Amino acid sequence: MDFLQKVPHPDPNDLSRVARIAQGLKEIALEADVAVLAIVASDSAGLNIRRLRMHHLNGASGVGYEADLLMLLNGKFTAVSKKHSSYDLTKLEEHKRRTVLSFEKYRHGPDAVDLEFVKDFAHYRFEADGNHVEEALIDEVMFPE
Repeated sequence: MDFLQKVPHPDPNDLSRVARIAQGLKEIALEADVAVLAIVASDSAGLNIRRLRMHHLNGASGVGYEADLLMLLNGKFTAVSKKHSSYDLTKLEEHKRRTVLSFEKYRHGPDAVDLEFVKDFAHYRFEADGNHVEEALIDEVMFPE
């Protein structure tokens, strides 16, 4: 479903509508024994940050509660602490070619898992072989940059 904020709702100004829609989708998934994939837009604060996290999503509390799995995509260039590429232009260019896939929540498995994949957008895909992110991500450093 692309994306929860576009689902028609009787009151478009209702602040909890995204959470209600997520709850309804979960009920449908459980009743029909199907998987539901939904895309959620970030809130306005999420548009101006280096790494998008769950709390930056519209309706984050409801979406986070209802979802069994929550994945976020961020560009590695912006998500990785600058201490890893400040003095290495080769590494900087390599980070621009990669995307970080973060598992923020996984009800049936490990969460706080960060994987990286090489972009192959000329072919509308990511390369299938990914790796765990070895560098510290921006919110994992002790001092803000």
